[in-house]
Amino acid sequence: MFGDKQDIGLMFHGLPRLLIDASKLIESEADFIVKCARLFTGKDTYTHDQQLFRNIRAGTSTVDDVVNFFTHLPHKKKPVFSWQPEYQKGDIVGDWIIIRSWVSGFRHALDEEDKDIKDILLFIEEHCEAERAFLRECKKGASREALYQYISIWLTVNQEVMEENSLKADITFLTRITLYWCIVLEKIAAIWIHQEKPKLINSIMPTLDKDKSEFSHSNEKLLSKFKKEYERIHHEGKTKPWTHFYKHIAVMKQQDDELGKDCIPDTVDPDVEAIKQQFKRWRKDSLFTFSAFRKNLLVSYYSFGDSKKELEAFLIYLISNCLTSVQMTLVKRCNKREDTEQLLTHIEAEFAKVEEVRDLVEKRFQHYIKNGTLQP
Repeated sequence: MFGDKQDIGLMFHGLPRLLIDASKLIESEADFIVKCARLFTGKDTYTHDQQLFRNIRAGTSTVDDVVNFFTHLPHKKKPVFSWQPEYQKGDIVGDWIIIRSWVSGFRHALDEEDKDIKDILLFIEEHCEAERAFLRECKKGASREALYQYISIWLTVNQEVMEENSLKADITFLTRITLYWCIVLEKIAAIWIHQEKPKLINSIMPTLDKDKSEFSHSNEKLLSKFKKEYERIHHEGKTKPWTHFYKHIAVMKQQDDELGKDCIPDTVDPDVEAIKQQFKRWRKDSLFTFSAFRKNLLVSYYSFGDSKKELEAFLIYLISNCLTSVQMTLVKRCNKREDTEQLLTHIEAEFAKVEEVRDLVEKRFQHYIKNGTLQP
């Protein structure tokens, strides 16, 4: 619905598109609005062929068009638009406005006891306002050097690297911005489950095996993390073949009230071929879908029906998919070049700076909580 306004910005560059792609819950903005319309009305009569959705796909629709559409929907309770864009003279509408609307909507849906999560969401919204202000200045004629300086300050990256305008610079920028926002999401997940120190992202950073020229992405690391947790709980931490893990998942699916209806009972030697092939696809280059993630991983901890309601489970899934999506995109850009190995090494090294980025996020967040202002 934002047409060519997507991918405009620096701190939020490409983030809405990445979150949509990584969620695997919707195929496009038009698909998202169609599903919302069906949800609000309880009717399946809204289809992608209607004019509004065609306009969204064509990039000719606006936020106001969508607000007007939902305002006149025949539903029992009209949706409350918690934050609507107030355009000001000089505004550049970019990715910040999409993130701001999403985050504000989520924040208004939370209960009073969720103050800690609301603080993080307000922290994100302050970033949106900072981006809004900078883009307004850019419209007045900011130099390229000012853009590089802004990135350097807010992401704490070397300005000279950004000025190279190279694939190496792209890797540095995209890696840093992905880590930054994934760490913010991880903070929300940690608060939700009362975890003092988040542990997820550090454990799923990608690695490069130079001898085999193999790049192991975050989703592959997450699969190994689930297997190690299974070994810790069921085998006192002793390493077991992957087949043991597959059999464990197969048995858990048989015992699930919903999934078990389609399974042939066999707790001794269950059929694991479908699970094995699913893992193989994930290891290769496939993002998780939330349904398959719940069926083949979360089933070890939740019933299939309950897992879709767990916020931290969804955030784990979303964070890993976001990281993997960016990693796979960068790896493809590095293929079949004379400097491929050096660039892959650079990807690994930049993602390994996760603690550096975490410290940056935490320093800004604590300053915001104490002073109510955002500082680079």
